Amino acid sequence: MITQVEAKDLVFIDEAGVNLAMARLYARALQGHRAYSHRPQNRGKNQTIIGALTLDGIIAALTFEGGTDGRAFQTFVQQVLVPNLWKGACVVMDNFSSHKVDGIAQAIEAVGAKLVYLSLLNHFRKSKFSQKC
Repeated sequence: MITQVEAKDLVFIDEAGVNLAMARLYARALQGHRAYSHRPQNRGKNQTIIGALTLDGIIAALTFEGGTDGRAFQTFVQQVLVPNLWKGACVVMDNFSSHKVDGIAQAIEAVGAKLVYLSLLNHFRKSKFSQKC
């Protein structure tokens, strides 16, 4: 069961993308008034944010232009995440293809941490944690 893993040892990794030119297409305003908004004229580039979260807060974060590929995620793990991991940590991430690039699991396990990939269909099944951590 998940209770076999101490909550303080869980490290959750996820990424998100944003474009600074994103704007709402719909808004609310008082009846008879227009809703106003501002947005940049140029579309700009997509930004990606990858972070690692524990009970104590964010322990690692990286922001860069473009989308997440294997090379970018590998850089995050090896240069940003691993220096902040400890023996017994249980790193949990989704089952995204860029998370399975060679060297990622080895870098995490080299510091004595364990790695768990979430199932695509059952993200929070307790059995997944108890089998791996």
